[in-house]
Amino acid sequence: MIELIFLGLQILVYGLPLRRGKFPLNFFDSRTMSKVFSLCVLHTLLFSNILYGQTVPVNYRIYRFSGRDSVPSRYFPQSNELYLSGFDTDGRGTFYFAGGNPLQIACFRDTAIVYRRVFDGKLSLKGIFGLRKDSIYVIADQQKELIRLHKSGQGEAVEHELPVREICGGRMAKNSFMLYCPVASLVNGDTVYYKEKCVYEFDYSFKMLSCKKVSKEEQEELLYPRPYSHNVPSLFYYKGDYKGYGLYWGTDCGKWQLLLTDKEGQVKYNYDIPMPADDPFSIIPLQVLGIYEDAEVHRPSPDFEVLRNGRFYTVGFDGKKNKLIVTEVDLSVVFP
Repeated sequence: MIELIFLGLQILVYGLPLRRGKFPLNFFDSRTMSKVFSLCVLHTLLFSNILYGQTVPVNYRIYRFSGRDSVPSRYFPQSNELYLSGFDTDGRGTFYFAGGNPLQIACFRDTAIVYRRVFDGKLSLKGIFGLRKDSIYVIADQQKELIRLHKSGQGEAVEHELPVREICGGRMAKNSFMLYCPVASLVNGDTVYYKEKCVYEFDYSFKMLSCKKVSKEEQEELLYPRPYSHNVPSLFYYKGDYKGYGLYWGTDCGKWQLLLTDKEGQVKYNYDIPMPADDPFSIIPLQVLGIYEDAEVHRPSPDFEVLRNGRFYTVGFDGKKNKLIVTEVDLSVVFP
């Protein structure tokens, strides 16, 4: 279809072509150069419209974040901030959310609610959540507890007290989950808590696997490893493997990017999703927040951006319209 449109533009500018092998125009006369310039402008307008308008391969699922059958969350209209405690999906149309105060877990089939479970007296501010095998796990960090619920929503939830002094952050990895808290260090005779962390690792049967005292940089590497990332910008996050490549997601130079890297860390393929200047959140909506560190530091959770079943998902919102938006990118279209 694109080729046919482009041929039509060529005919519009040049007229019908001559016989095969005959060049119809003197390329360097002023009339021809004017036509070439016109063709370039039309070509640019056409493909800009395709890129910014209709063919970015995204699919949206729209939910409400307040009201009946809404996604559990905490919304602050004065600052236009929406907080979740967790998001995950099986990549086959079932979506899981955690949030609210008290903490709730809700399951949706596409956009229809399946169930909601409320955990009175529990609160999660660090966004540590995940679907692993047949269960949903969420850390109620304010109570230092792990909650496990069968993904069907049926049966009793397990609430397990964690043997940690404090939970300042963490994440659910594939085969284990990690939590961290600051530890005291001496700097010029003063006690500080920003230089070193204690990272705890547990398996999903709640057994502690390790406890390491590490630097802030080492903590980031443990929580968010970056394999195959030799030429990947530092603020991109590894999302998993896709067709034998490492998949990374992040922003660079005013656009979102999906990158595929080989085992040597070289970027082999990239796909850009623009942020239009007049409406930067029209394609990828404004991100929800998941990590509340303190009164001044609130940020999105990289774990709310997931690769599942050949599709990439991220969560955003429109505060004025009471919309929570799950954006799905079909990677088989982006990287055929």
